[in-house]
Amino acid sequence: MKSGFTIDEKRGKRGGSELRKLGFIVMLAVVAVLAATAISLSGCGKEETTLKTPEGEVKVGEKGGEVTVTTEEGETTYKVSEKPPSEEELGVPVHPKAKFDPEAGGGTASFRGSEGEGSYMVASYVVDAGFDEVVSWYKGKLGEPMAVMMTDTKQAMWSRQEGGSYITVVVSEEEGKVTLVIGKAASQ
Repeated sequence: MKSGFTIDEKRGKRGGSELRKLGFIVMLAVVAVLAATAISLSGCGKEETTLKTPEGEVKVGEKGGEVTVTTEEGETTYKVSEKPPSEEELGVPVHPKAKFDPEAGGGTASFRGSEGEGSYMVASYVVDAGFDEVVSWYKGKLGEPMAVMMTDTKQAMWSRQEGGSYITVVVSEEEGKVTLVIGKAASQ
């Protein structure tokens, strides 16, 4: 299998403060998804845990289906969703052969911290189509991807800013299974 990675320089550049804010948003969203997954797997209805990391302590609490993650950077509240957000909410179209996968960690998060306030939405799908077909469909809707990776896992990624929102679309194929993850981060 061919191996390689490309980045579109024109589409990949952002200002330093925008990248820091986007990094903060994405970091909090990832921590929240991991925390939600860990707590849901534990089967506990209400729990609070403190994790020690090289970057500091992370407090994770769960109550009523919501997970709150608190770090030195701020606080994120994450809620897992059993139904998909609309294309209007996501800001991009969803491939017609995509089926929402609530077990993959889709949901919404709100955050506030030293870098500001905002929200993050992520939706995960399984697509009943080939990788090349899905990538071609998104090229027609969003243009060329900003990054394409062809290793054991094929992956194409689009990212764009609309007003105060950052939207990402990631199409992946691993072991013949094609997935789609759409995320939208909005800062206030």
